[in-house]
Amino acid sequence: MRVGDTIHVAGMVGMDVDFDAPVLEGITFPRGIESQMRQAYANIAWILAKFDASITDIAQQTLFFVGDGAEVAAANKAVRREIFGDKTPASAMVGVHNLFDPRCLVEIQAIAYRTVR
Repeated sequence: MRVGDTIHVAGMVGMDVDFDAPVLEGITFPRGIESQMRQAYANIAWILAKFDASITDIAQQTLFFVGDGAEVAAANKAVRREIFGDKTPASAMVGVHNLFDPRCLVEIQAIAYRTVR
């Protein structure tokens, strides 16, 4: 959802799916926390592109995770550096008991800022 110059992306999980398909079929989850994070960011990038924005326009994010906090923090640091370089968005990590599917390890909610053209 776009509100002025901000784009709010609801929680995206690391599922590998064709969002352009009329029905979400063949949903799979990559194995491992880092792989799911990369896929969640790819899904966020797909949504942001619909608003003429990119992953680097993210100003704030919240990562919800299942599992060991130290392991997830290390994976999060590595993946964020890979995606954002040294300019990472403000963020928070929240440990949860479970997410909507037992195969799902992370969910990332994001707010991007992109001037309306």
